[in-house]
This record gives sequence, structure tokens and C-alpha cells, in this order.
Amino acid sequence: MQSGPLSLDALIGGNETYDFHLNTLEPIPCINCHQPFFFGQPLDQAKLYVQVIEYGDECETIDVAYPTFYPYNHGKDVCIISLDSQEDEEERDGSGTKEECGLGSTFGNHVSDVERIEIRFQNGSPQAIYLSVHSFGGYYAYNKTAHSFDFAFGETLLIQDGYDYGEGIRFYDETRVTYPPTVNIVEGNHPVVFSANGSHGSWASEGKHTYFNFFIHLDDYCERGEAWRTWENLAFVDRGVPDEEYYGTDNQWVNFKGRWGNTDGLGCALEPIIGICGLDSGVRGPSPPRAFGNDTMCGAFI
Repeated sequence: MQSGPLSLDALIGGNETYDFHLNTLEPIPCINCHQPFFFGQPLDQAKLYVQVIEYGDECETIDVAYPTFYPYNHGKDVCIISLDSQEDEEERDGSGTKEECGLGSTFGNHVSDVERIEIRFQNGSPQAIYLSVHSFGGYYAYNKTAHSFDFAFGETLLIQDGYDYGEGIRFYDETRVTYPPTVNIVEGNHPVVFSANGSHGSWASEGKHTYFNFFIHLDDYCERGEAWRTWENLAFVDRGVPDEEYYGTDNQWVNFKGRWGNTDGLGCALEPIIGICGLDSGVRGPSPPRAFGNDTMCGAFI
């Protein structure tokens, strides 16, 4: 295993790299300890690597994936134990009490984060767009008349508990997610997507997006901050065929299958209950287009 600084050009790939990981040179001593490079590049300098698959079918189907990479993911500040306190009438909620947090903690921080946006084209026209949000996402069908993408259906969120019940069996809690209705298009042909503050989930609108509300609350917040005009700084990775391996001569780093970040966890006392630590392992790198599968039936996007 190599130690010291590493460049993209020197990063190897292949199935043997599945258990590799890229650590920060300096250890991270606490859950919320930040390092200067976690803030990344200015948006006008940040490059977006676009992965393209051309199927060569009668509909000229092309899947394009826009994996957005972030050096650091800030998880959620979660209230574990809430307190109900009596407040003045104007501050009370419908129950007559105001919820306050008695015990809170941060969960889900990790070095590196990758979300992705995928678009399917057929016969030169868009068919649908997929917006990934953490471990789930929403599908939007192209509306030619309105020149926008309308919500079609969304994936459910599966929360895995941390217990192993034998033979790798784990239980999941499934919850439905409310997705915004429309992905708008601006400046001719550019869909507008909002990256959630800190956690980077890709949403179709600004505002608060609650995607889990059971024993804890998980919310993403989006606003009209600084725009990342991604189309002004693109680098294309043409995979050519729907395959997990990339056979080009440049950008070989896309074949690295390991984790883009530290693997040591911190603050894991509640991991058996909620399945995550305060500081988690880094995520795996940008993947090829996969939201629409290999079904290239004309007019179908699933």
C-alpha cells in the first residue's frame, strides 16, 4: 500500500483495489475536526468528470452520468433525547409544548462524498433525469411541452440497523420520501439541481427536505447559493459500452474501486442501533451510469 501524496495519474484500478482506501495524510482526531482541504476548490475552478455510455441501438440511447465529488461530507446533528418544555402560547406547537434537545450528537461525517445526476437521451432528445440523494433517488420524465422534467417515481429509503442476526441477515426500516415535483431547465438546456448543505444530496428544489422522521429526524436543506456552472468545465470519460471497466488511456483512476477517504470510525457507540458512526468511512468513487439499467427500449427510461 502506498503512503504519502498520491496523484490521480498514479492511482491504480481493478478488482484488487476494492479493499483499498485513500487516507488523509494527517489523522482526524475527532468527529468534527476539519482540515483546510475539506473545503475544496472554488466553484469556477472545480472540474466535473462526465461519464458517457453509448449503446449503439436503434434509438441511439446514450446515458450520461454527472458524478459530483466533494472532499468532505458533514452528516447530521441529531437529537437523541428530546425534552418537552412549556412555553408561551405564541411559541407552542399544536401540542402546547416546544421540543428541545436534551442530548444531541453528530452522525455520518466522512471524508469524501459522491452524489450523481444521470440523464438518458434517445434520438438526440432527453428522456429522463435521475437525481441521487444519499442511498436513494428520484426519477423525472422529460416534458417536451413545458421544457422541464416532471416527477415520475422515487426510490424508498432503507435504514439498516447495525445488528447482524446471523449469515449476514440485517433488518431494514423502509420509509417513503417526498420528492419535489419538477426539475426546471434554465439558459436553454441546463437542468437546475440543488446540492444540500453539508450532505450534498441532489434535490430538484430549494428548501427543507425531510427524508426520515421516525426515532430521529433527517433533513436536507437547500438554497439558492452560489451556482456551479458545471457545463463550463467538463471532462468526458467515454466508456463506449455498458461495462464496469473503463478502457481508455486517460482517467484510469475511474477504475479505482476502493474508498476515497479514511476508514477509521469515531463515535460509534450507537452504530448497532442506527447503523452509522459519528465519523464514518469514506465512500467509493464515481460510478458509471447505472440509474436506467441496460434496458434501451425506445421511450423507456427504467
